[in-house]
Amino acid sequence: MNVYIKSYCYSEHEIPFIIANLAENYSKITKFLLYEYNFTHTGLMKPYNLEKYLSEIPNNLREKLVYKKVDLNKYMKNYFNNEDKIHKYNEPIQRSYWLNDNSLKFNPEDIIIDIDVDEIIYGNTFDQMVDEIKISPNPLSIKLNLFFYKENYLWEGKEFSSPTIYKFKMIDGFINYFKDIKFCNMRNLKDKTKNIYGAHLSWFMPIEYMERKLLSYSHPKYRNIGVKQIEKAIKQKKYPWEDIEFNIKELNKSSKQIPSYFRQEINFFDYLNNSKIVFPKKRSLIQKVNQYLSFYNQEI
Repeated sequence: MNVYIKSYCYSEHEIPFIIANLAENYSKITKFLLYEYNFTHTGLMKPYNLEKYLSEIPNNLREKLVYKKVDLNKYMKNYFNNEDKIHKYNEPIQRSYWLNDNSLKFNPEDIIIDIDVDEIIYGNTFDQMVDEIKISPNPLSIKLNLFFYKENYLWEGKEFSSPTIYKFKMIDGFINYFKDIKFCNMRNLKDKTKNIYGAHLSWFMPIEYMERKLLSYSHPKYRNIGVKQIEKAIKQKKYPWEDIEFNIKELNKSSKQIPSYFRQEINFFDYLNNSKIVFPKKRSLIQKVNQYLSFYNQEI
């Protein structure tokens, strides 16, 4: 039986999350399968942003990382303002393109830990999580602690259980087909793990990357705010999009609820200081999109 972590990435700010999952679980996994595509969820073209930053990952962690660039030009469509179609096509194709990777050979009992890159599995309870799926008849969603904005800002009382764990043989009933490829979206399943086995570090990134995320990910409805509103919400520990119960508890950095890599007193994004991404703050949505595209020298 092999155990794989499988994820995908889109932005250079995600390097610390990759390091964190490798550092927590290196001795327990067979490989960390990481895919990067040349399209965002919304269907905007993009370059492969991660490749030139892979050297930031410590040498002793790189051997088990399998990073692959995939051209999805044949399958992605521009659904920039159509959330339903993003969720129906672009997003699940990206989440599950590994099913079409002919270089991979799985055994029926192999275990897949299917996460977004900012979802970190705790190393100290990893074996317990694997034991749960060994005896489960169905795939399981993995319960995580939810952090917001900062590595020690815990959203209290908020259950998050989007990532999944399953045996390879369990996914046959979930597979769909689009053109000549398989896809499935193994997220937010009905059956869940009994315990919390990790942390989701949501919106933990430099502020300019938050703006790029708004243009890139699957929720167009959240583009109704800009950088200034996000900065204000972070300072006030408030949720920026709607009036919901949002209780942030600022944990001590030594808390074991924080993944071990993020307990350090350092700036995790220092390596981005020379990045070209500099977006002025006062622009309309169409100006933001045009600058996004010109930044990558594209035409859509």
